Amino acid sequence: MAMTRQKVTLLAIFMLFFTPLFLVILMQSPFWKYKPAMLEIQGLMILPVVQLKLNDPIQNSNSTSPRDLQGKWLLLYVIGDDCNAECSRDITALRQIHKAAGKNREHLEIAILSKAGPDPGLRSRLEAIYPQLNFIDDPASTALSKLAQINIKIAAENADKETIYTYILDPLHNVILAYHAGTNPSEINKDLKRLLKWSRLEQK
Repeated sequence: MAMTRQKVTLLAIFMLFFTPLFLVILMQSPFWKYKPAMLEIQGLMILPVVQLKLNDPIQNSNSTSPRDLQGKWLLLYVIGDDCNAECSRDITALRQIHKAAGKNREHLEIAILSKAGPDPGLRSRLEAIYPQLNFIDDPASTALSKLAQINIKIAAENADKETIYTYILDPLHNVILAYHAGTNPSEINKDLKRLLKWSRLEQK
């Protein structure tokens, strides 16, 4: 039986008002998997952002003067008193990410953060992996304590106990993204490419 004009009108009104509501419900459901590519984030977003006060880098033995980290994006990696095989692999991956930044490399630095700075033997071993590493000490544990609080919050919100050593900091040294140990370097690289691209566009 053909629909009357009145029924068609009522159906159109129903669709107009209830379709957006249905889409909102669907997007919030576990069945909705679509994410716009520009909004996909591989790391764990830190909200609200946490600003770190970092000491100046320790003099790099491969350069005549320490590099200025002000106004630079930072790939920050935290180490303890030692750097095991996993740590060495992570720093090697950060080296590859830095090299892959291409023309944006001048806006990005890799910083290794520890309480007292690595001992000379460990530092030489890490510099052999990548001479452009920046070593930052934090004897008062000011920055390390803030990062520990971030890790605790992430563990509580995500119900996991995976360790986090790697962070992305913006040019104001706000911690904006964190990555669990074992994160694929390509995922970190994807986030960095977007961040560096957007920051370059904003300055034009």
